[in-house]
Amino acid sequence: MRSSAVSLIRLAEAARAEDSIPGKHFSRLPARYPLFGTTGSPEREIAAFFAHVTPETGHICYIEEINGASKAADYCDKQNRQYPCKAGRGYYGRCPVQLSWNYNYGAVGNRI
Repeated sequence: MRSSAVSLIRLAEAARAEDSIPGKHFSRLPARYPLFGTTGSPEREIAAFFAHVTPETGHICYIEEINGASKAADYCDKQNRQYPCKAGRGYYGRCPVQLSWNYNYGAVGNRI
């Protein structure tokens, strides 16, 4: 087994063993997204996902951007008419993908 796969398995085992860490429900993801890592080149799909989320989440330690709520106003492009900013909303990074900016939230929201 490749060392990266072993690392992922250890990460998942640690998440299950330690109930207090943010990624504790990581092992439940396959049930919610059954096609993830099963089409095309599964290894590449999984590797690309972790290549993105690892630096965005501080090695899967943070589920929200550090100080994100305090910087929420900085992620509002007021010139964007397709996905205008809404009062009281913060468009900062949350979840493993750490999506930010109103236009990204809008585009992704339309896709899911």
